[in-house]
Amino acid sequence: VPIAAVPQVRAAVERGAARSGRSALPELILSVPCEVTDDPQEARARFQHDLAFYLTAPPYRRALSWYGFGADAERARAAWEQKDLDLLRSGISNELVDAIGMFGSAPDCWKRLAAWRDAGITSLAVTALGNDPRVVLQHFALQ
Repeated sequence: VPIAAVPQVRAAVERGAARSGRSALPELILSVPCEVTDDPQEARARFQHDLAFYLTAPPYRRALSWYGFGADAERARAAWEQKDLDLLRSGISNELVDAIGMFGSAPDCWKRLAAWRDAGITSLAVTALGNDPRVVLQHFALQ
């Protein structure tokens, strides 16, 4: 979930909670793909490559459209209909990659996590990316 879309997600969860008679909002949990690195461009490129897999699935494309990435979702749909994974990967915008992942120094990644928390996510998890996930996890363990 992009940070900018958290309010609309939160509102949808609130509506569902109210319809089910809950008096409180349930915990909102989000896992954020992350690579702590000195080469964020390379990390973004790897994530973009991996993200293509998810964009082959209609439910992910619908969610991304709802979050404001309809053009990415449409490019992915058209490319997938052609069974062209390279075209699908090349159609994923840098804006989408940066909206749902975090790449760079540990302090920069911590700032991004704080932004999701400030937007209303109550529990955050880091999905460690890169060749050695321990590099990422060491920056977030027990903090």
